[in-house]
Amino acid sequence: MKISLLGHGKTTLALGRFFKKNHNEVKFFDDKFLSSFKDSEGFLCYPSKDFNPNDSQLEIVSPGISFTHPLVIKAKHLVSEYDYINSLFDLVFTPTIISISGTNGKTTTTEMLTMLLEDFKAVSGGNIGTPLIELFEKRSPLWVLETSSFSLHYTNKAYPLIYLLINIEADHLTWHCNFENYLNAKLKVLTLMPKTSLAILPLKFKEHPIIQNSQAQKIFFDKSEEVLERLKIPSNALFFKGAFLLDAALALLVYEQFLKIKNLKWQDYRENALKRLNAFKIGSHKMEEFRDKQGRLWVDDSKATNIDATLQALKTFKNQKIHLILGGDIKGVNLTPLFEEFKNYKISLYAIGSSAFIIQALALEFNVSCQVCLELEKAVQEIKSVLSQNEIALLSPSAASLDQFSSYKERGEKFKAFVLKD
Repeated sequence: MKISLLGHGKTTLALGRFFKKNHNEVKFFDDKFLSSFKDSEGFLCYPSKDFNPNDSQLEIVSPGISFTHPLVIKAKHLVSEYDYINSLFDLVFTPTIISISGTNGKTTTTEMLTMLLEDFKAVSGGNIGTPLIELFEKRSPLWVLETSSFSLHYTNKAYPLIYLLINIEADHLTWHCNFENYLNAKLKVLTLMPKTSLAILPLKFKEHPIIQNSQAQKIFFDKSEEVLERLKIPSNALFFKGAFLLDAALALLVYEQFLKIKNLKWQDYRENALKRLNAFKIGSHKMEEFRDKQGRLWVDDSKATNIDATLQALKTFKNQKIHLILGGDIKGVNLTPLFEEFKNYKISLYAIGSSAFIIQALALEFNVSCQVCLELEKAVQEIKSVLSQNEIALLSPSAASLDQFSSYKERGEKFKAFVLKD
């Protein structure tokens, strides 16, 4: 079979290896290739413009490639990664799948839930951890998948047993073109889910037609306190605060519902679940606090790549003066809602990256103190010169990092290094 893989990344490379083992003809197409060559694994790689749909019997698209891309428009047999994997399931092997999506909190909640479910041999995959085709080859029985809006957009058949949608705020608008498309992508899976499946959804979307028309069973939530109340857990029983408390509460709710499906009693597992969850370590670059050599507090929240994540971070330091580093690739999002919230805080801005002058213009409009630094190191130096002991220095950029860094991780690591440098 002639297979074209659109995009040359972790997901498609894992698929390429699988297809190669099964004696298929595999070609990769990607904008970053200027001419044809063989990569380090011997795969044929071509520039996107060389893609011929008549010379291909199956196309699987890397989730990062938008539906407006010429490769996707030209493709005649396009299948999402999720739908292709779904086509491999049979009587011999079909895993139980739990999917987690949302603008923020996906990774943390997926990691928490995977840990809670480790006695059931749960493994995580999708956006984090292992590509789906590798989970399939390992025959893992329970998959906890962090699922992006991109994957959901392209998927037309596959659905999980439980779908958790944590939240939806404006993000990835350059990919989806507008908020409506982004929201519809997050909800699309509900059109595929049967009566035997369960969706756990934010209350504010209860009246949305897609949700109303879905056959799936539904549980709605609003605040972490309500979720914990439902589970008969006092809010002080968990060691998390802010957005992380909601992530933990939702991980417990999915766990409780999974046990219910398995005809197991929540009461028998609750105490152990709380112990396990309280031992969970939040990943680096998410509201990670550290002190400089003068003992002043700095917070690395480089993972905050959209407005909502930054708003959650600000709430943590409501009554303190905040020196906020903001900016990067804002993905077509209007930052005005963020600036409207600044009036509730004592804040000084330090603008970096490709959106620095957009931030400067909004700061002028909303009368917020702002320095254009462009470079992260310059922003850190400026803060170092004015930061006092009772104030907070916060990197929570509301933007992706790829205009200046290879990832949010690199941005966070550089930030820490600049702070701790003499």
